Parts: sequence; C-alpha cells; structure tokens
Amino acid sequence: MTEDSVFSKVLHPFRYLSRALQKIKSLLKKEKPVLINLTPHDVVIRQNGEDIVIPRSEKVARVRETEIHTETINGVQVTDIYYDKTLNLPEPKDNTYYIVSIVVAYANCDRQDLVFPDGLNAYRDEKGQIEAVPGLRRVVEAPGATEKIARFFSLDKK
Repeated sequence: MTEDSVFSKVLHPFRYLSRALQKIKSLLKKEKPVLINLTPHDVVIRQNGEDIVIPRSEKVARVRETEIHTETINGVQVTDIYYDKTLNLPEPKDNTYYIVSIVVAYANCDRQDLVFPDGLNAYRDEKGQIEAVPGLRRVVEAPGATEKIARFFSLDKK
C-alpha cells in the first residue's frame, strides 16, 4: 500500500463527517418562512388566545374579472363571468408564502406558495365583522382527481 492510499483511507471518514456537519449547519441556518400579505387588509390570525398581525403590503394581488353574458332569471339579473389574468402576484420565491384572496388562490391553484385567510371559521364581532381568523388555508388538488380525469378520457372504458 502506498503512503497516499493509506492517508486517503484514514482521511475518508473525516471527509464524510465534514460533509455531514456542513449539511447540518445549512439545515440549522435555514431561515424562518416569510409571509407577505397581498390583500387590502391587515390579516389577524388568532392562535392560542394571541393575535398575530400580518400587515398589508403596498401591492394587492387581484384577478381580472371579465363579464361575458347576462340574462334575467325570474326578474333577477345573472351575469356570467370568468377570471382571467392575475395582477400584482410575484413569482414564487424560496421560503416565501403570499397571503392572497381565495379567488386569487383558486385562480392560481398550481402555486403552493399561495395561502388565504380561513374566513369560514373566522372570529367575528357583534356586528358579524371578521376580527381574526384561526389560520390560513391553501388550495390543493382533490385526492384522486388526476386519476378520475384520466379514466374519464380513457379510450378503453369498461
């Protein structure tokens, strides 16, 4: 055995340990996730009796709404709309989550960095106005949805 190969074998565990320590350091250095509020209101999240206030930012993310048809049903005007382009929505960024309206979240349901206030379970005052929400929600694909769509379009239906 040469001196170099012996030296290499002796150092191998130390190199492995060094890489492991670097990995642990990078995991420990991981920064706290950032929440940016892109709604027109401060978002108050009430958890364990304490309120966490996430102030609104300068920009508000919105989805452009387009009217395409209006009809009258039993004397009531009904307008068909569709949601088009999302405005003021930043590109995804590592470790950053954007608080948006439920409409913006659904219009961009492929984005896992978009969350919206849980208004369904909100804490309300005597007038019914929202004081705080218990948390945030995120839109995800329904379990099994992809398989159901694939079966629907399958050529060999049984």
